[in-house]
Amino acid sequence: MPAPLVAAAAAKPISAIVTSVVQILPSIIPFFRGAFQSPAGDARAVINTVKQQIASQDARTRLGTVIAGSQQNFRAADVDVNEMLFWYRQNYSNDYIELKPEDKLYWNTYLDNYRQRFLMQRPDLQNNFLNRSYFTKEEINYKPETPGTQKAGLNMWLTLGLVGAGIFALSKMKK
Repeated sequence: MPAPLVAAAAAKPISAIVTSVVQILPSIIPFFRGAFQSPAGDARAVINTVKQQIASQDARTRLGTVIAGSQQNFRAADVDVNEMLFWYRQNYSNDYIELKPEDKLYWNTYLDNYRQRFLMQRPDLQNNFLNRSYFTKEEINYKPETPGTQKAGLNMWLTLGLVGAGIFALSKMKK
């Protein structure tokens, strides 16, 4: 992935990252669409390229790249859901820690829209892989502990310990 895209990713909304990746996808996918004459074959080529690209990306760029790659695979939605969307959530399950809440909501909205389109194409498929690809409410609302919070907690325990030791020492002195 080009360095300017990665460097600017932290400042952009996730939708802008997706748009940027969609624009450069033709340059990173080394085949012509339809080369396999199979929607599943085309989807797997996109998926394999995306998997190689995201290995060294930060969480936000990775999410944008997965969404951009997935947008290329609607003709093989069943392959895309299992081998890219669900695969991403399983293999990068801790990305929610680094992603912004709006990034995770964007992902869930993308999956909602995907579901509507997917089920319109193949109403016979009720895909559990798609259901298990969403960010949970807990993941969306995740707030990491800041170093100040950890230090304050440590200071509280240290203070309580010192007070307790002082009370114990005072009680021994009176006897």
